[in-house]
Amino acid sequence: MIRHNQELGQKSFVEKKDTYQNKAGLQIAKTNIVDQDHWDKNTIIARCFWIVNYIVKEVLPIPESMRKTNNFSLKEKRGLSFIELQIVGEYIQFHKEPSISAKVVSDKEVEFEGEKWRLSKITKELQKRRGELSASGAYNGAQYWDYDGMRLSDIM
Repeated sequence: MIRHNQELGQKSFVEKKDTYQNKAGLQIAKTNIVDQDHWDKNTIIARCFWIVNYIVKEVLPIPESMRKTNNFSLKEKRGLSFIELQIVGEYIQFHKEPSISAKVVSDKEVEFEGEKWRLSKITKELQKRRGELSASGAYNGAQYWDYDGMRLSDIM
């Protein structure tokens, strides 16, 4: 996807990000790389999931006739499902402060400080405590929480 693989060699991730930002000819070569703070096994895996999902949904979508034939259904907008991610009973970490964790207790709820929360509500509460509440006050919680080093929004 980038013509500069040889010149990247053993350079630091910061230097590689600069090359991707300024020399990558295709936007897909930049996506989920130049916006990362670090590059490790988990971010590489998350980007692989993103690329595969992008190709399946945007480049090679499954024809309607095959969805019906194979009893396949595709929701327009997929919400976060802890059951689908198979992490009920596991702990997730707040991305901005990994020392903050919550236990996943059901398909849509986590337990934090002895209370059950929906992810968007707990995210708003934590942002409020940090003095970083957004102007709208609306949060997509999956973008703020990690499981096993990966952002929930990247593995959904």
